[in-house]
Amino acid sequence: MVTRFEKREGKERSLLGMRKSFKGTLVAGGYKKEAVEVIRNGGANFVAFGRLFLANPDLPKRYDRSTFYTRDPVIGYTDHQIS
Repeated sequence: MVTRFEKREGKERSLLGMRKSFKGTLVAGGYKKEAVEVIRNGGANFVAFGRLFLANPDLPKRYDRSTFYTRDPVIGYTDHQIS
């Protein structure tokens, strides 16, 4: 998968050929909306979202769906302590 930052002219790269012969676990990255389809179609066992965690390494600790749509602007993703 080529991201928008690595856009290249010519033929798109793909690991689907390798997937047909490699039966081990295959983790793919660089996906967004199409991640579910890649897994559903057998293109990967897992899809990794590493770039999100470079800027937010504590994201799993801060992830709390009960705070997604609250009225109180203090509770949620903007109230974490700065390290």
